[in-house]
Amino acid sequence: MQKKIDYTTLLEKEMRHSLKTHNFVLHYQPQYDSTNQLVAAEALIRWYHPELGIIRPDDFIPIAEDSNLILPIGNWVLQEACEQLNLWQKNSKQQHIKLSINVSAKQIWQKDFVQDVKNIVTTANIDKSKLILEITESVLLGDINEVAQKLQELVDFGLSFSLDDFGTGYSSLGYLKNLPISELKIDQSFVRDLDTNKSDLLMVKSIIALGKNFGLSVVAEGVETQCHFNLLKDLYCDMYQGYYFNRPLPISEFDQLL
Repeated sequence: MQKKIDYTTLLEKEMRHSLKTHNFVLHYQPQYDSTNQLVAAEALIRWYHPELGIIRPDDFIPIAEDSNLILPIGNWVLQEACEQLNLWQKNSKQQHIKLSINVSAKQIWQKDFVQDVKNIVTTANIDKSKLILEITESVLLGDINEVAQKLQELVDFGLSFSLDDFGTGYSSLGYLKNLPISELKIDQSFVRDLDTNKSDLLMVKSIIALGKNFGLSVVAEGVETQCHFNLLKDLYCDMYQGYYFNRPLPISEFDQLL
């Protein structure tokens, strides 16, 4: 227990330092449509520490959440993503790409969240329709009416929202009714055994049908095999993301795909 406490304290200290020394980078995992066309990407943060090496997001994101460092980290991710979108929209072969980023519930609960996002996006001078903010159901632990109002204000501004990890938490039709969501992401835990587990197949089929009925796009995460892709395609899933196509890539490798 003491070793864990010491390691947590160390990572929190080093995170503060790395925000100043630019040791964080974004990798980009491609998203494809049913015709195998690269249409979007998810930006995922990576931490390359000069002494500790590569630190997994699963190790440092929970600490960032607990220490509120997720707030400056989240702003950094948004700024980096917007700068990348600005570069893509200057190239005719890249300007169609949409980019999604994860937004923490703690960010959304901040009083200035909406204005901070507007300021960053406006400064970057991007096509707002190309930026998607991914949220999880944890955001709804706060005041759902206040959250819905903030999300709607940003939708009116031109952004869109995706509900990540759908089906793993307290999924409710009320969320889809009350929140201005345009996309559902099927959690990879349902996709992993899609070809061998009948319950997972039924769950995925239900989520896709639910999305269609609500007029939402549906993205499947964790697509790792040709069989996964074929099954999802037969169910009319809209987009696909996973190691069957590509791992998250540094920007230089992602741009080569384009």
